[in-house]
Amino acid sequence: MKASFGPNAKRLQSAYPGSNPKNRQFDQIWQDGQGNIHILEAKGGSSSLGAAKLGSEVVQQGSPAYTSKVIGEMEDWFDKNKNNLTSQEYSDYEHTLVMLDKHRDSLQYKVVRQHINDGGVPTGVQVTGYDVKPSSQRQ
Repeated sequence: MKASFGPNAKRLQSAYPGSNPKNRQFDQIWQDGQGNIHILEAKGGSSSLGAAKLGSEVVQQGSPAYTSKVIGEMEDWFDKNKNNLTSQEYSDYEHTLVMLDKHRDSLQYKVVRQHINDGGVPTGVQVTGYDVKPSSQRQ
């Protein structure tokens, strides 16, 4: 992915340090050389976008509400677990949260889908961008 975002791109901490669960976190977060933040969600084959409950509403990956919910859950996780992190984990995770907050109105959210034929052979990659700016959220 570094090649996609330029030679100065940096992968940010997206997974909860020391935790195996992969839900309620972004697959990858990158900062390109210009400072733009890119959230990537990977999907294989015919898998569909995930969803989460937000109050009485179900919100789908790629929506402003889902993105805000995951960022909020990342912040909550950090608040509860920051005292158990190494200094490097703390610094990396805090930097990710600061960058997500600072660039919230300009986040680039992309779903990367690997297509596979009936024989199980990868046949191509499709990248779909979503507008996740809070101002795009339905009221």
